[in-house]
Formats: sequence, C-alpha cells, structure tokens
Amino acid sequence: MKRFFSLFLALLLLALGGCGTKTAAPSVTEQTEPQAAAQTENGTQTETAPAQTTAPAPADTEPAEPELGTKKVGNTVYKMTFNDEFDGDALDPDKWYIPESKGDEIWEGASHLIKSSEALVQEGELRIRSRLNEKGTPVTVAICTLDKFSQAYGYFEARMKFSSMTGWWGAFWMMCGDMPHVDGSPADGIEIDVIETCGVKDKKVNHALHWDGYGPEEVSRSWESDSRPDLYTGWHTYAVEWTKDAYIFYIDEKETWRVTDIEIYPLPGVLILSNQFGEWTGPLDTSKLPDYTYVDWVRVYLPAEE
Repeated sequence: MKRFFSLFLALLLLALGGCGTKTAAPSVTEQTEPQAAAQTENGTQTETAPAQTTAPAPADTEPAEPELGTKKVGNTVYKMTFNDEFDGDALDPDKWYIPESKGDEIWEGASHLIKSSEALVQEGELRIRSRLNEKGTPVTVAICTLDKFSQAYGYFEARMKFSSMTGWWGAFWMMCGDMPHVDGSPADGIEIDVIETCGVKDKKVNHALHWDGYGPEEVSRSWESDSRPDLYTGWHTYAVEWTKDAYIFYIDEKETWRVTDIEIYPLPGVLILSNQFGEWTGPLDTSKLPDYTYVDWVRVYLPAEE
C-alpha cells in the first residue's frame, strides 16, 4: 500500500531503529508493489489554519461508555497499559505527536499536507478531518505515539467510525523497528495495519503487514473483507493481538485474520491514526469536503501476568 509517510517514517526510525459479518476463511495475498518514498522539505509556514469549528458528530449512535481496566481475549486476561478516551477539548500532547508539514510544501511522493489543525477533539471523540485549503490543496493529519508510548506484544484496539467517501481513507496502524531494512525477514521491523479503508469504493476494509521497506524488495501480506457497508455507517472496534507466535486481527471482537507463518517482531512499536488522500481508492468529490474519520477511544493492553 503506497504511503505518504517519508518524513514520518524517518522520524519513527530515528526513535525506533534500535529498539524498537462474514467470517469465512480470509484471503491472503503476497504483494511486492513498491510504496512511495519521500523526504522532508523545508519551508516557511504560510497557510492559515481554519478556525476550530465543531465537526459534525456521527448521526447514528453515541459512543459507548468506556470500560477500563482489564480485558479478556480468549483465555488471556489483559491489563490496560495505555488509553485515550478523547474526553478533553484538544489532543493530549503527553500521548500524541504530529509530524507536521512545513508551510505549504508537500513531501515528495505525498498527495496532501499534514497539519495539526486537522486533529479535532470534540464531544468525547477525535475527529480526523480531510479538507481542501484555500489554495485547493488536500490537507489532513496523522497522529502517533512517537516518544510518548510504545509496546511490544499485547492487545491494541480502537473504536472508530469511517466515512464512505472515496478519494481518501482512514487507518489505525503501527510502525515497529527498522521496517525499511531489507533482509527478507520481518523480525527486524514491520508495519502492522490494524485496519485500513482502502477498499472504500467497494465498501471493503483490510488488514495488512509490510516489511523490507517500501521499494522493490517490499513484502506484504494482506486480508480483505467481503463488502461490508455496515462498517461505513456505524461505530466498530478494530484490534490486533500481537503475541510471540502470531498476529491476530479482530473486527468487533471477532477474529478475522491470523498470521503465524512469519517471524514475529519482538520489540516495541508505536500507534498511528491517520487519513490519507489517494484517488486510486475512487474519485474525490471535493464538494463533500470536509469529511472525517472518527475515533471514540484507543486502548492498549498487556497480559496481566507480565
């Protein structure tokens, strides 16, 4: 999956390079398509961020009340190690970092600007906005726990509501270790895509694993759902259980994909929530912007006995 995170990836590597409805059998595909690489661009801040207007709340249901503390998954009891319920009126700087674009320069290989103004915390939710600025340039945001929180193994989940609009998509994912290092193995670095809505035009979602960089040597494993329009109309939970033997993915606490036949990365990774523009997901109807990915909460656990 092509990414716009050249500078973002570089920052992550500096911090982590040394450490780090249908439940039929899922399809698994091997991919070797290179992903976009990019570099930082220096510029002067020229864009004026829009006022912090209230984003529209999802119309179907109110977010569920949090149940904090412990969680049982199968036979494993987990204890919480990190959470954000987004109950304030701004993003918590002790939990999240934003790799912001400089001025109005778009990074090489990217399709939009990343601006902190697009991460709105309102009415107990994070609302990740996608819009066009006054110059007609796409603008959105990615937030991560770089230098704030990282963890190896455990259960990682988020309750989210995705847009059904094509031309951009939302994601909850992790970056772990020296992912661009090419040696044929994911044991020294891996990207874990807990959920992506890259199949929005067909109302599908996917999980994925990527390693050996974003060039010709890249290796990817992915699972794609059948058409699931319900995942684009309401709140749902998306999770990965990362053990020493497997990556196990869940939607609404039902297992959807299990990967056991690759080496498991053993060191901590960081959490990322993001939107990304890309017309290969379908045409972008600019008349419908701004639009949003909604996040009710993010929670992380470790086995209680550890």
